[in-house]
Amino acid sequence: MELIASEMGVYSLELNVAGTFGGAFRTSAGRRDLVDLKTQANEKAGAYDTKPQLGGYLTLAAEHGLHFDGAATLWCRPGRTRVALHDASECVDAWKGALADYRALKARQERARAAGFCGFAGDPFSL
Repeated sequence: MELIASEMGVYSLELNVAGTFGGAFRTSAGRRDLVDLKTQANEKAGAYDTKPQLGGYLTLAAEHGLHFDGAATLWCRPGRTRVALHDASECVDAWKGALADYRALKARQERARAAGFCGFAGDPFSL
């Protein structure tokens, strides 16, 4: 296994988003996988869905000609390290879903603002 990227930043000027993933590896078979490191100080902390974030990295990297065969999350907790492998297309689909949800929320906020709604504490439309 060969390290081909470390703490690599990716971005999209069109989407106005950026991020940094932990690294990327090439296997002896030529497979290229993007990897993100998740550290959790609490040994009882649970895993959460990282596919949308990984899909964002995969999508942004592809905009710049960097293509990966898959993605992985490296979970590091006290006394335990685990690797979760993910299908690249599932990650990209999860990213697209998260981006659509974000755009829908922003549209609702804009409609509320245009209607003069000021919101209240804890309200998702609060501006």
